[in-house]
Amino acid sequence: MNTSALTTIGGTLAKAAFKAGTKIRKFSPELLLVGGIIAGGAAIVTACMSTKKVVEDENNDISASYDELDAIKKEKEENPEKLDIQELSRKIGKKRFKAWLKLAGKYAKIYGIPIFLAILSVCLVLASHGVLKKRYISTTLAYKALDEAFKDYRERVKDAVGPDKELHYFNGTHEGGEDTYIDENGETHTDKIAVKDRAKKPSPYEFDFNAKTAPGNWEANSDYNFMFLRSVENYLNDLLNARGHVFMNEALDALGIKRTPAGAVTGWLKGAGGDDYVDLGFSEYYTDEYSDAQDEGYLKNIHLNFNVDGPIWENI
Repeated sequence: MNTSALTTIGGTLAKAAFKAGTKIRKFSPELLLVGGIIAGGAAIVTACMSTKKVVEDENNDISASYDELDAIKKEKEENPEKLDIQELSRKIGKKRFKAWLKLAGKYAKIYGIPIFLAILSVCLVLASHGVLKKRYISTTLAYKALDEAFKDYRERVKDAVGPDKELHYFNGTHEGGEDTYIDENGETHTDKIAVKDRAKKPSPYEFDFNAKTAPGNWEANSDYNFMFLRSVENYLNDLLNARGHVFMNEALDALGIKRTPAGAVTGWLKGAGGDDYVDLGFSEYYTDEYSDAQDEGYLKNIHLNFNVDGPIWENI
């Protein structure tokens, strides 16, 4: 086999080893956790087997050690009082120490493997937790940096085109027209309607407030809907000022919208360098949203975009 062939084989093996190492690092938390569970199970099984062996063997070393301790106790009780009690106590104490030391060594010999496996199990589980914690912290820091950069970008766009225009750009809508309707009291109302230009990727901070997402709080009355949103916003700001933090899921609860996983760790934190106030990010107009049910057609929707400070769990 020539040198070039050996080089090729060596390069292939190096690539395979590198890929295998990358896979192992990627799934190291799962591997460590599984290893910890297996080691814990093995510790329990080996401990039971060792205990069974000790119980079934009447002439085992541990029984002999207990007999030796009983003999020492009996020796102390049977000695006459005329002997030197201090010297006798010293000798008996020395014998008892040696007997207990011997007994501890026998227990360590019998249960050494189960103890080792139990310690190994705890170490593996803690190592798995440590890897996951480091990854979580790294992801949180990267997310916060990205969130701050995006917020700064939106502020620059607002300065260039104005806040109303920027909001239309962000929501992917343009100003449509007006919708006039008469309520049950015979009063005429006019709603501003914005039309979607295109679909956009959802943000974890954006929500739709309509008859489907918040059926308990939505009303077929624009004045009521916008008044309700303003009252919820005021309530959340009062909560932020009084407590110092508000989770996004608490805002969703107040709106009657289903909670999200992101809402459990993100929200608003006083003094975190954000806006220091809660803004639900709605404008005084509806957006036409197409319903999943064909018989419902289009339904009016208020688009919300929360100005959260990002993950706040670690900083409370």
